[in-house]
Amino acid sequence: MTSIDLKTELLLGKLKPIGNIVLYADSVLNWEKPYHAPTLGSIITIIFMFFWLIDSSVLSKLCIVAICAIVLDFMLPALNGIVYKKQWTKVDESQFEKVCVQLATLWDNSETFYNKYYQLKYTNSKTYYVSLLTSLVILAWIGSIVHNLLLTYMIVLFLVLYPGLSKQDSFKRFIENLFNRLSSMVKSKDDSKLKTKVKKSL
Repeated sequence: MTSIDLKTELLLGKLKPIGNIVLYADSVLNWEKPYHAPTLGSIITIIFMFFWLIDSSVLSKLCIVAICAIVLDFMLPALNGIVYKKQWTKVDESQFEKVCVQLATLWDNSETFYNKYYQLKYTNSKTYYVSLLTSLVILAWIGSIVHNLLLTYMIVLFLVLYPGLSKQDSFKRFIENLFNRLSSMVKSKDDSKLKTKVKKSL
């Protein structure tokens, strides 16, 4: 069995008690209804407006988030039967397995990326430290010009809306055009460098 299969089996066992909520969350995140996207955006905005209004310390905000997470973890099994009351069908089971496979794939890809990047510390230490320090400096610079709560809000909003956004044709075309432009820019730079080398050799 592959690592993805093992992770999928683990997730199937862990998430089965809240399978109804998982399916409902998947449908909401993928914008199966027209009102799902504005509802998600509104909920995230209200939550961050609450944090902005109370104007508490970072430690207090983290504690509030942790308390909410613990309460949800305690209440989710009880809410599972309330969210989706109809009989569990083969279609639901298939969709649940599909969601678990997607989560396992994301988990495995993240783990693989982390392991490969960490290996750079020993195989190519210059690239590892330069890329790490550059990323931290850029993040520190962004954090100095953008309020931390606003920056967190934008990141969370993008992550929550991305699953549904990635299925929109307009977004796909935008990403394809952006990728093509970047590829053409890189290719033109490589061509100009090659022409310069040829001229120097002549």
